[in-house]
Amino acid sequence: MNAEKLLDEILQHLRMIRDDRKALQKIFDFMQSDIAPYVEELDEEDIEIPGVYDEAVREIADNLSAGLISFLNPDTLEIDWYHPSMPIEPEDEDEDDEDEDISPGEIAFKYLTWEKYWTFNPIDSSESFAIMEAFARQLKDKQVAGELLDILNRKKPFARFNAYIHNSEYREDWFRYRQKQLVNYVKRLISEYIENNQSNRLNT
Repeated sequence: MNAEKLLDEILQHLRMIRDDRKALQKIFDFMQSDIAPYVEELDEEDIEIPGVYDEAVREIADNLSAGLISFLNPDTLEIDWYHPSMPIEPEDEDEDDEDEDISPGEIAFKYLTWEKYWTFNPIDSSESFAIMEAFARQLKDKQVAGELLDILNRKKPFARFNAYIHNSEYREDWFRYRQKQLVNYVKRLISEYIENNQSNRLNT
């Protein structure tokens, strides 16, 4: 189920229980504890990671924006990627025989031959929604902010939001804001990978 259809389903369920105060309170409590903290994180300052990763961060963020899954070799900083619709075939160590081992339509990926790699998946629909909501809330034009928030509470919010933004003066602002959030998302994951690696070394 894609993001738009999933959100439509959620909104339909909310309409069904709009008069059930207890059920609504449970949903509100969940959003306050699990969703709101993520939205607040979006307004934090840039996450600091070693500068050696700067170029990789930019490239991976661009890949995620295009819906690509990326892989980073932490030793060489080499990046590989693929689209979820692409077939996967391990790369042959013998380059001369590579074509013989790959069936038509299959593609060899370098990351499958790496000793280790870090994976970066595109953000999910709830995170995308949170970014759109956070963008709307930080706008100085409260009328536009209100219109965007209203759109996000209606059917097909992703399509309606994009249609509104692409035909407004905030188009470039939105692209910059979204890119910044994707960069911070990648930095956050790299920071976690680094921290986990350091913990594993201390425990060995």
